[in-house]
Amino acid sequence: HERQGRYADAEPFRRKALAAAERAFSGRVAGAGILVSPGRAYHFLEGKQRALARNLAQQGRLAEAELILRDVLQSQLQRVGRYAPQPAGTLGQLAGLLNEEGRHEDAEAIARAGIEIHKTLGSAAQASSYVGLRRALGASLVLRSRWQQGLDQYEALQADLQSGDGNSGARSRNPQVTYRAIALIKTGRAALALPILENSLQ
Repeated sequence: HERQGRYADAEPFRRKALAAAERAFSGRVAGAGILVSPGRAYHFLEGKQRALARNLAQQGRLAEAELILRDVLQSQLQRVGRYAPQPAGTLGQLAGLLNEEGRHEDAEAIARAGIEIHKTLGSAAQASSYVGLRRALGASLVLRSRWQQGLDQYEALQADLQSGDGNSGARSRNPQVTYRAIALIKTGRAALALPILENSLQ
């Protein structure tokens, strides 16, 4: 359903999957093959929670999605501490959600916190969670008309992606491409924005 954009239709399935994960996590489902280790069990459960949050966000139910993500984040911080990949990933999803809610200052703070975790961990610049956080930071700046600062974030990310595997993601059809192009236009570099927008439509 979600691949077809039918997020409301998909929600009951997301909730059923989460309920099954919760039962397995609590040990009420025997032989499910999920509780191999506590770490895997938490990862499985939190994945279902974050998937439901994404579904709700796509329906425009941003406050509900935010509540789920904050609960996941609190659990992760209590379990593994601040400097671990798990909270960094949740912070990235939360930062993107806060941008959707129009709370761009909060999104910036959350994104910077997640980026700091990745820097401390020595994460690869191409790590998906790291990339998502940097994009959320760039968006939070551009959406508050901090054109040059936002552009600096996107250009640094672009350089890291190109140096890593040659795949910059420039053709990705997502708002981040538009934000980068807007920042280029607003800083007097419209000629550089045009090919970015053209590539995103191919």
